[in-house]
Amino acid sequence: MFKFTMENQLKQFIIDNFNTYFDFGLITTEYSVRGGRIDILGEDDETIYIIEIKRDFVTSDTIVQLQRYLDTYKSDKKLIGIAVAPKIDNSVDLTNVPENIWVNILPDVEYVPNPDSKVKVSVTLDLDVAAYISELAEKDDRSVSSMINVILRNHMKDSKED
Repeated sequence: MFKFTMENQLKQFIIDNFNTYFDFGLITTEYSVRGGRIDILGEDDETIYIIEIKRDFVTSDTIVQLQRYLDTYKSDKKLIGIAVAPKIDNSVDLTNVPENIWVNILPDVEYVPNPDSKVKVSVTLDLDVAAYISELAEKDDRSVSSMINVILRNHMKDSKED
């Protein structure tokens, strides 16, 4: 079982073991296209393969991202998108995935979150709360995101003391 904490580690593992997972050749990695960067490009005699790697889950957004890459990439060959991850999100309906997009789950890899890593979240704040946090952030020469983190950490610390 290969364990990793960052997507780049998983990508390097896949590159190092490419023939274990794929039956076509590797062309390149980090290939720039309009609207993004393809993780891995591969090919055989008839097909170009666009591989998108996700560290934890293939999601519906992954499928949309791959479709965008397929629509952008120009080739005379057939195009196939492959979403690769250790797991697939429960919200993905495989019956609605286009036939030129494949989902490849890697059962022999495991994402292990770094305890020091950060997670992106989206929150909705009341206007006055957002203005107040922005004010605090500016006074403390921090980003709003950093200020929210400080406020929550202080709240957690205070809650533990009660």
